Amino acid sequence: MAAKADRNNPVAALLPSHGWTPYLALLSAGLIAIPIATAVSGGGDDPLEGLPPANEGAFEGGTSGTDHDAGEEGIPESLLLGGDIPTGGGASPLFGAQPFTQQMLRFEEFGTEPMPDSYPLDNTPFPMPIDSHSCPDENELENFLNQTMSPEPTRLCNDLDPNPWKTRIEEMVGRPLNNTACEGRPPGEEWAHQRWAEFPPEVCYTTVQAGARKNQGMRDSHQMHGYAVGEFAEGGLYHNTVGAPPFEGTSSGIDIRFHPNMPIQDERALWTFDGTLPPKLLMARYGETILFRHYNALPVDPSSNYGFGLHTLTTHEHNGHNPAESDGFMQSFFFPGQYYDYRWPMILAGHDSINTEASDPRAGAPDGDGGIRKIRGDYRETMSTH
Repeated sequence: MAAKADRNNPVAALLPSHGWTPYLALLSAGLIAIPIATAVSGGGDDPLEGLPPANEGAFEGGTSGTDHDAGEEGIPESLLLGGDIPTGGGASPLFGAQPFTQQMLRFEEFGTEPMPDSYPLDNTPFPMPIDSHSCPDENELENFLNQTMSPEPTRLCNDLDPNPWKTRIEEMVGRPLNNTACEGRPPGEEWAHQRWAEFPPEVCYTTVQAGARKNQGMRDSHQMHGYAVGEFAEGGLYHNTVGAPPFEGTSSGIDIRFHPNMPIQDERALWTFDGTLPPKLLMARYGETILFRHYNALPVDPSSNYGFGLHTLTTHEHNGHNPAESDGFMQSFFFPGQYYDYRWPMILAGHDSINTEASDPRAGAPDGDGGIRKIRGDYRETMSTH
């Protein structure tokens, strides 16, 4: 935000005061957008010369409405000096925790589901927080995530349905909003899902980026091992998820803390997928297109995070060969109250030019029935993890 930007105009407030040309939508070539300055002072060879410092004035909100708010809940400066770690800060307190006294949490699978046959029109809306400083109620979030996905994913951005947190956003900015959208993907063909008919979603899953909350076991039934196979079975190393009762065969009840001696984390201090621990794992198959719906359940007020970061998200599926609009690159943000539909075709590099008949037996993935599903592309690009 430019130093002299109009704080009552969120669009103008995101633009430097000297103006920018539109972003170049080069998605068809797999290129990301690059802003180009149209008016640069100084006349030198450096195109950045004369521009204001990056993100100057980007912080907005808090008790005073000034830059001072960014540090009002932060770590005191006295604690940021000294120490022997690269940041120059002091070591984190251990609260008496000793090495190797806490069982390491194993990943918890998201678990994919087949795409719905229909999309309910009477679903409970994405739960709105009680104020602009809070995350939604954890029980309401749990019930929301247990519903069938709705609205239906579409090739173009869903900019017809409003942001369900419109009321809280209006309270925050102090004025009514003319238009909002429930999906954070920008509208128009430039951000449409490419080759949608060729790679329609086959499976899906939904999560929220939320502040720290207790795990209620919502994903227990989605674990492929079912807490009944190998070391996850009764008597195995991982059947008990934390190494203490009553966590046999469940994640229900796990708090957000890194050791039993350490404090439970505040929802404004730590964010995770689902807002819970253990950390999450997506199990996927090559050749099976995934629709990932990611909701932003972080506070509307960007000062409600103890001075760390902003509440806008972008999600990158590392090492996947995905279309640009679903690649989660920097600046491709979506905001509190919105979701973003990422569609990952799960294809190999060379899909259009190598092994185009899917005849190479080395290029394939398990089909779930004991066989191999042959796919197009270069088998040498196969990875066991992304």
